[in-house]
Amino acid sequence: MRYAIPFSGGLDSTAGISEVLKSDPSGVLDIFHLQMRLRLPCLWIAQLNSALKILKYYRAAYPKAQLNFFTMSLDMELPRYDRIPMQDIIFYHLYMALRINKHIDVYEYILNCITADDRERGIGGWPQADKLLEIYAPGASKKLNRIFLGWDRFEVYKLIPKEIRDITWSCWHPQIEGDFIHSCGKCSKCVENNRLIIPNNIVEHSDLAPLVTKYKSIEDEIAQLEMEYLK
Repeated sequence: MRYAIPFSGGLDSTAGISEVLKSDPSGVLDIFHLQMRLRLPCLWIAQLNSALKILKYYRAAYPKAQLNFFTMSLDMELPRYDRIPMQDIIFYHLYMALRINKHIDVYEYILNCITADDRERGIGGWPQADKLLEIYAPGASKKLNRIFLGWDRFEVYKLIPKEIRDITWSCWHPQIEGDFIHSCGKCSKCVENNRLIIPNNIVEHSDLAPLVTKYKSIEDEIAQLEMEYLK
């Protein structure tokens, strides 16, 4: 069967991919990753770094599955940093909708990784994302699978294979020092992780660092990343 999954490299979407593969080890997963080049220059690098490492792990762990990785870049300015989670959710789903709008019928379901924590804290973006999905991909709302609705984030975290728990990315303000990307420890995501006793991230990025400015466009860059890193 075939599935559509928005994937940032974060905790929820990583666990979502894991659950899909556990239930269908030979499934076809269309995974949509959006590079949002915001006023936080390290964020897209951290997310891409984690997404590629996680994807590489799943491809090796589930050789009968087909994991298709689709991505594009989006340059934008946000007037307020506190709107980043909302923008992130909305634009991920809009990008996915534009890619799948003529092929809704081929999917068993479209993954939606909202959790109880998101609902209770009033994280914006999810209702708008659902509406955009239906506008730009008519019929998609009937295919939504809110796999973690009613779960708290620590329960979701425990679903992630131990080998890749440390390389999921949550922080909105990552810092690069030497060959490592590490969490700021202060943003809303880091504070939430501390509350749930989920370790904040320190991820090696030396394997991706030479590619960040090597190519003329982000599209060339990501195509080369896939060829060099995921082979």
